[in-house]
Amino acid sequence: MGFGRLLKFKVDGLPAKLVNYVVERFNPLDMEINLPCGKIKVDAKAIHKLIGIPRGGVHLSSLPKVEPKDEVVTKWRDRFSGRYVPPTKMVDMIETSDGEDNFNFRMDFLMCFVTLMIDFHKQGCLRPWILDRITSDMDFSKIDWCQFMLEKLKKCKNGWKSNDPNRPFTGALTILVLLYVDSEVRGYGCRLQYLSRDVLDEAKA
Repeated sequence: MGFGRLLKFKVDGLPAKLVNYVVERFNPLDMEINLPCGKIKVDAKAIHKLIGIPRGGVHLSSLPKVEPKDEVVTKWRDRFSGRYVPPTKMVDMIETSDGEDNFNFRMDFLMCFVTLMIDFHKQGCLRPWILDRITSDMDFSKIDWCQFMLEKLKKCKNGWKSNDPNRPFTGALTILVLLYVDSEVRGYGCRLQYLSRDVLDEAKA
């Protein structure tokens, strides 16, 4: 799938003060985090270098809507009751699975990642339109997930207001914070090995 580096992901929360500091300085038009000492470029190269997700390939948003819906994808969705699919339910499915690398397991992982790290919205649930573009024989490693993340970041501050839970940031918040912290902290080897909540708590904001 091309997401192996995320197995080293240690961050389990974001400090509120640091979040506001980074978001306030993020310019979605120039795709830069503007700091007193310089600028941090937010592009596909930086995202791929940081977390290693697939870069290049097919743009997810350019894929046509699958009609009729893929039966296997529909069966995956039917495992979750209710109108919305929150990431907690997908995590539960992953934790109770037998570990077999099948379509359901890959979808649970990938859709949880998309919901939490790329296309977050205030309901905190999976956006249905994504499922309309996915088929059971799709090679997820051929999708340009870095570009998808950038597309969402360009719109992330629309309606956003600092410290207002009713007007949340709807993009890849974690990635922006990690890019900022990564520019401030020196590490060795895989960057995700040293980026943790403790490191984020120590970062200056």
